[in-house]
Amino acid sequence: MKTFLFSVLIFLILAAGVMIYRYSYVKLRFRKQIAHRYNVVAPLILKLDSKEGITKSEVRIMVQDPSLRHGVFRVLEAYSRNDLFPVEYFTREKAAEGFMVNWLEFPTELGIPPDEIELMTMVTIL
Repeated sequence: MKTFLFSVLIFLILAAGVMIYRYSYVKLRFRKQIAHRYNVVAPLILKLDSKEGITKSEVRIMVQDPSLRHGVFRVLEAYSRNDLFPVEYFTREKAAEGFMVNWLEFPTELGIPPDEIELMTMVTIL
């Protein structure tokens, strides 16, 4: 009986160790990912704060990266500057692509952006 209880205790300790390691790894990767995105978008935020002129081409360069698309849109929306968001990226398909890339980049999913995304079909929900 003691051997069984000792085995269960060892298993629980190992499982807890794996869970703690996994949680800290995911947290660290997620923080790095967020820091990278902020570093890319920070100049835009600083320009909007100081009311400097921003061109659509500056915004277009950022939103070409699907993982930044939603964040840039939300920043522009917060500053009431949606007019700077490129029209060709203001579609359901491009928004879905951005959300899909964000989901796949999360450390518990693919962990990196996909090499390619292809729109297979569109479904209308009534």
